[in-house]
Amino acid sequence: MTRITKDRGSLAHEDSLDALAMGVEYWVEQMAADVDMEMQQRKDELLRAEIDRFLTLDNVNSPKRANTWI
Repeated sequence: MTRITKDRGSLAHEDSLDALAMGVEYWVEQMAADVDMEMQQRKDELLRAEIDRFLTLDNVNSPKRANTWI
């Protein structure tokens, strides 16, 4: 972007070019993401959440709870 013109100081709004460059970089990274890897990571997250939920439950097989089902 620095070689648009030969005139020095011709880019009065250089910050808008910086913002554009940041936006383009973000979308390039998003488009380059590996779909299969992202799906596996999401499955792993869900599995970890389910295991954590299971481990935080009270003892389901405790004698106190067994009577509540009758």
